[in-house]
Amino acid sequence: KAAMLVLLGLFPIVMLEAATFNMPIVCFEGGGGAPEFVGTDCGHVSPYLDVVDMAEAVIDLARDPNRRASIGQTAGSRVRERHSVDAAGPMLLDVIHSVSR
Repeated sequence: KAAMLVLLGLFPIVMLEAATFNMPIVCFEGGGGAPEFVGTDCGHVSPYLDVVDMAEAVIDLARDPNRRASIGQTAGSRVRERHSVDAAGPMLLDVIHSVSR
């Protein structure tokens, strides 16, 4: 059940997948793109390897279903707006065209 509450964003692809299911993300600073995705509104960014801070963030989200749902919705919207094929595909095609000239 805890996995349904929050995903510890340690691997960015898994984090993006979780966000598609409107899950808030809890990650460490320096976590390979996860903090940039999370920002200030898609979950919580803990100081690097501060497991106490991370545990507290997970517990806070577990105890507040309304906040968890709201943050999860924001994460879901962000992943669809920035990381879907529809959003990223045209940018990738532009890069391919520019380097192939």
